[in-house]
Amino acid sequence: RFDQSIAAGQESLAITRAFYGPRSLQTAAALYVVGGAHQRKGDLPALKPVANEMLAIVRAPAPATRSSVSPPPDPAKLEVQALGLLASVALQEEDYVKMEAIDRERLDKVRARLPELHGELASTVNDLATAQLMVGDLVAAEANYNEAIRIDVADLGEEHPETLSARENLGNVYFRSKRYDETLRNLDMV
Repeated sequence: RFDQSIAAGQESLAITRAFYGPRSLQTAAALYVVGGAHQRKGDLPALKPVANEMLAIVRAPAPATRSSVSPPPDPAKLEVQALGLLASVALQEEDYVKMEAIDRERLDKVRARLPELHGELASTVNDLATAQLMVGDLVAAEANYNEAIRIDVADLGEEHPETLSARENLGNVYFRSKRYDETLRNLDMV
């Protein structure tokens, strides 16, 4: 099933490259679709070059070779998405210091473009907290998981899977901090 998604994404990418040009924002958006399929499949060797190409295009795009009926994709959002793919590569490679640096940059980009990128805020804060947890910065991880939960509850509600996932992650911080009562209280909410 992943292979079908990847094949369809690559076909769309080839058409987009031919129509808009290889360094257009439309091509970067098509790369994100392909990269997301590789990410879901867990294919790091294929994901990494796609994410790097996407980021390079977004940071220095060429104008589209043809005009489009719809407006071009938002380069700031594409940059945040490319950084998210690269952070997931760092996570899979267990390079948590690199993941934390990428997620910090990603969070700065999201915060600079609020409110347009508000939808990216909670997941970016949650991902940064995960990197901080993995490098052992439990105080920062706790603060960021709490921020992600606050945003998720306000936007999605208490019972949404994203909220519950952030709460579960916060429980891991409490457990690693040997705060077992808080671990149990938090996990009861999940």
